[in-house]
Amino acid sequence: GQTAVLSQSAITSASTLRNGAINATLRAEIDRANDDTAVDAGAYRTDVEDLLATYQQRTTDLVAEIEPVEAAAVVASSEAFVTDMEAIIAALGTVEGSEITRTRLASGSYDAVIGSLVDVRDERVREALAQAAYAGEAADGIRFVVVIVLPLIAVLIMRWVFRKRREREV
Repeated sequence: GQTAVLSQSAITSASTLRNGAINATLRAEIDRANDDTAVDAGAYRTDVEDLLATYQQRTTDLVAEIEPVEAAAVVASSEAFVTDMEAIIAALGTVEGSEITRTRLASGSYDAVIGSLVDVRDERVREALAQAAYAGEAADGIRFVVVIVLPLIAVLIMRWVFRKRREREV
């Protein structure tokens, strides 16, 4: 349960980071188009850096909770994604900023990191569903005992008690 939530949180954070980087690039380009002077992208950079820090923290939290093999896949894909996002952040407000953003977004690192995070989340969801199915079977067994076996035992005890009374009366 908790690992699936952490994984979904990292997925959401990665998407927010990617969208934030795109929006910051677009805002910087609009500023550039409206004013031919150098664009001060500091505020845009700070916004995306904050999103990056959030993503990295959520990914770190997730990696601490999962198996080493899964963690290695998440870390590898995350490193490539973070590298791309850092390049986009560095290019904000520059003449080549939008081209760098397009190139880095086309690298596939976002799809790779989302894929690895989805794999972790889906595995945990499958485990939770399997446990729920087992719990359902156990509950069915308990209901059977309560509805069929206990009344049957009560009937048998009552028969035994009545039989013993009759034997004493005779």
